[in-house]
Amino acid sequence: MPAIPPSDLDPNLARILDYLREHSGRYSLSALREQLLQNGYDAAAVDWALAVFQGPPTSPEPRQTAWPWVLTIAAFNAVLAIVLTIRIGGSPSQQQYWIFGPASLVFLICLGELFIAFLMLIPRDTRPWIGVLLRGIGLFAGVAVVALGGLCFMGQ
Repeated sequence: MPAIPPSDLDPNLARILDYLREHSGRYSLSALREQLLQNGYDAAAVDWALAVFQGPPTSPEPRQTAWPWVLTIAAFNAVLAIVLTIRIGGSPSQQQYWIFGPASLVFLICLGELFIAFLMLIPRDTRPWIGVLLRGIGLFAGVAVVALGGLCFMGQ
């Protein structure tokens, strides 16, 4: 809130603020300011009343980091892939299963999450979460490629 106005401005402030409250829905503040000045109000009183009427400037909200959620999604995907690989089964002696089974699960998990991300495009308020989900998918897919590559090299 601006500093307290000089005492010579006080009689008009209430009338100026009432005028601003009454007409601010239909007219811009700059148009209202011009009208008040044309009606003979002091410029300092009008500017002070406008500052009071607008209130204190709001600071932008601090940006929240998405990395905790990205890591949570990647960890969830990894656990899901491991659990499904073990649950679906296959003998550990079947080396092809242990390479292609997890690879297909990684692909299906990523495909499912991409589908969810596209579904989230619809409402406007979920758009930041799409970026989080896509980064989580990317992190999971990158780690999965490295892990599956290691399995391929270990099997040779």
